[in-house]
Amino acid sequence: MIARGYSLDANGNITKTYEYFLNNTYPTCYIEPMGDKDTVVKADDDTIVATKDGYNLIMVTSGTTSASAKWTKTDNSEGILENIVFMYNENPITITDIYNDTEELNFNQIKFYILDYAIHGSATLTPASLSTAYSRYLSPVVTRFTSSETQRIILINYIENSTNASISFTKSGNNDAFAKLVAIAQTSADNYSYLYNDTTGTSNLYDYKDENGNLVTWWDSIKTILKEEA
Repeated sequence: MIARGYSLDANGNITKTYEYFLNNTYPTCYIEPMGDKDTVVKADDDTIVATKDGYNLIMVTSGTTSASAKWTKTDNSEGILENIVFMYNENPITITDIYNDTEELNFNQIKFYILDYAIHGSATLTPASLSTAYSRYLSPVVTRFTSSETQRIILINYIENSTNASISFTKSGNNDAFAKLVAIAQTSADNYSYLYNDTTGTSNLYDYKDENGNLVTWWDSIKTILKEEA
C-alpha cells in the first residue's frame, strides 16, 4: 500500500489528495483510519507520517518478537556447558556457566561467545536456543570490531601508544593525506550517517551520550579502551 501527495484548497488549507494502492496478499495495519481522501489534514495530527514527498501511511507486512537470552539448567539437562575452559593465547579461561534468567545477554554469555568466536572463527559451541539472541544483538558488534576499518584504528593507536609518538610521514602533506584516509574509512564504516539528520538516533547504534550529554562515538570508545590497556 502506498499513499502520498497533498494540495492546498482555496483557503490555503492542506488537503489529502493521495490515492490508496492496496495489495490484498499481505495483512495490513494502518496508522491512520481509512477515510475520505479529501479530509483536511491537521498539521499537528500525529497519526500522519509527513515527509518532503507528502503524507504517508505505513503498511506493516510482517513483524518479529524480541530474541530472548534466557537459558536455564533445564535447557542444559546434560550439563555439558558448565565449567567451560577455553585456551586463549596459551592461557586457560574458565566460564562456570552461561545460565541466564533474564531476556538480555549477560556477561558470561557474551564472554563465552567472544572466546568461541576468537578461537574457532565462528560460534561453534552456541546452543541453538541462544543463536537468535547472539546473531541479533552481538554478532553485529563483533563484525564491526573485526572489520578492516576498526582494526586499522586499533593498529594505529597501538603503535602510537607503544612508541609514545604520533605516526608521522616525512614528506610534506602526507600526514594530512593519511588522516583523511583514516577519516574516510571511519565514515564508510558509519554508513555516511553525517549526510542526513537522524532525528531518532537509530542510524548509528554504536554511539551514545555520556553523563554530560557529550556524544561518544564507536571510535572514541575504541581509543579509550586502547589507552586503558596500554
